[in-house]
Amino acid sequence: MHLFAKAILEFFMKFIDAISTDLQFAIDDISKEDTSAIGVTWHLEWKGKYFPFSKGCSFYRLEVVNGQRQIVYGRDSVEPAIKPGETALVAIRGVAWLLQKFPNLVDWL
Repeated sequence: MHLFAKAILEFFMKFIDAISTDLQFAIDDISKEDTSAIGVTWHLEWKGKYFPFSKGCSFYRLEVVNGQRQIVYGRDSVEPAIKPGETALVAIRGVAWLLQKFPNLVDWL
């Protein structure tokens, strides 16, 4: 495991220790190809059991700042409690239709 992956895992452990030792991050997968960026898929467990609606993925970018590696960008995405399913497709199709009919609306986005 490269140093950056180790630093991210340590970050997750510090975070979880601040909340409760019963609530733990479980790492499902972690990228290892790039030494300046890392992706992690994870879920939460409460006392070793899956915690509902707790899946997520995180992406972090690392840069050397003043001679030390630092996390300069992070993005987390957590599983929504409500799954829109087909409704999301209907909404996206509706918005796309509106933008095709009224292209100036894109300036409002």
